[in-house]
Amino acid sequence: RGFTHPPPSSLPGLNIPREQQLYRGLISLQVPADQVLSSAVQERLALVQYHPTPGDRKETAAEKGPDLMAFYRPGELFTETPSLEVGGLPPLKLQAQRRPTHTTFLMHRKLQQWAT
Repeated sequence: RGFTHPPPSSLPGLNIPREQQLYRGLISLQVPADQVLSSAVQERLALVQYHPTPGDRKETAAEKGPDLMAFYRPGELFTETPSLEVGGLPPLKLQAQRRPTHTTFLMHRKLQQWAT
């Protein structure tokens, strides 16, 4: 298929001079370079760690070891338990089932067969 011309009724909407503002309330995409550079420098400085000189040597918390209690929040401790109940059915009782003795090393034998 080749190019088809638009219907004549839509041509006035397509031929809009560049000086005429077609859209309103758009956000400018031009970001000041100094603002971008300063934010990049701040991010880099946040990543850099302070390395004291040997003369500045003081006992810091890092030398004693990390404080693991900083990560402990009792309100954030959760446990997950499976919900084994299905509506309309009696509660499921989990119990171990005995397997025949000849299947004890079945998986080991299968793995050996697959390896050869």
